[in-house]
Amino acid sequence: MILRSPYAADNAAVVRKADCLLIFGLTWSTIGKRLAERAQRVAARRGVAALPIDVEASPELARRHRVMAVPLLLLLRDGREIDRRLGEVGERDLDDWLAQALEEGRA
Repeated sequence: MILRSPYAADNAAVVRKADCLLIFGLTWSTIGKRLAERAQRVAARRGVAALPIDVEASPELARRHRVMAVPLLLLLRDGREIDRRLGEVGERDLDDWLAQALEEGRA
């Protein structure tokens, strides 16, 4: 399920205070739905909050994060972007990317 209001009070706190994977997509896109499900599973295994976002329902959020195409994965740490990945990706590659991005994003 893709959230229509990703910045509800509890979600906003998660985005600002922890590692968070924003999953920008479209609710009607089969590819986007598959990637969102896959990304949520991988993020949960890595202890990362995952928030699917419908770009049509939240265009201002997409603009704020410079989303030019979907599906887009945007990894945040303490509210700041540390990496992004565009397009569909398999579960193993997604897990490798997330692990590497988390490690490289550590100060």
